[in-house]
Amino acid sequence: MQPLWFLAGWAAATIISIGTGTLLALNPILFVRILRRIAIGDYYIKGEEFEKRVASAEGRIAGFFFLCLGLLFLYLWLKAIHATK
Repeated sequence: MQPLWFLAGWAAATIISIGTGTLLALNPILFVRILRRIAIGDYYIKGEEFEKRVASAEGRIAGFFFLCLGLLFLYLWLKAIHATK
């Protein structure tokens, strides 16, 4: 049986992973805009080179990887929830 704080943290990691992966795989330019608003002090993110790298094929592959990782987290989280009943 897992403690409640562990399950809550696992749920947060799942939501963040699925959201980031989906946004990065489907619309990387929007991902960069949102990331620039969050990480205000990072000067590398504000450059054009960062946007080109994220919008490239490697960025979309990384987004797909994060999406798959989030779905794996969701599966394991649901198994953990089911085990506690």
